[in-house]
Amino acid sequence: MQNSIMNRSELVFRLDVERDAEQVIVHLAGEIDLANVRLLREALMALDDESVHRVLIDLADVAFIGSCGLAVLVATSKRCRAHGREMVLRAPSQAVVFALASSGLLRTFRYDAESLD
Repeated sequence: MQNSIMNRSELVFRLDVERDAEQVIVHLAGEIDLANVRLLREALMALDDESVHRVLIDLADVAFIGSCGLAVLVATSKRCRAHGREMVLRAPSQAVVFALASSGLLRTFRYDAESLD
């Protein structure tokens, strides 16, 4: 699945989903803000029906994430726990780390150890 919101021929937000037997990998790119958070929320909520053990969210290409995007990540993490699966953040960009740290959420999530510097 691939979803994008374009603005003047520039990529503002992109979401790609890969699936295998054990996990779903969600690749996010661009800006996660009020303009596109609904698309992100709907895509992540759709994963509730998946029979996987792990949801991996790749944040390496995220240039900006606002409080609404952080709220979606928190809600997704809670839903994953309720369904007996883990949600892991992979390679958060500096912008994501800054937003998580500024909001006090940095220690709220699990991180893919292989992707951390």
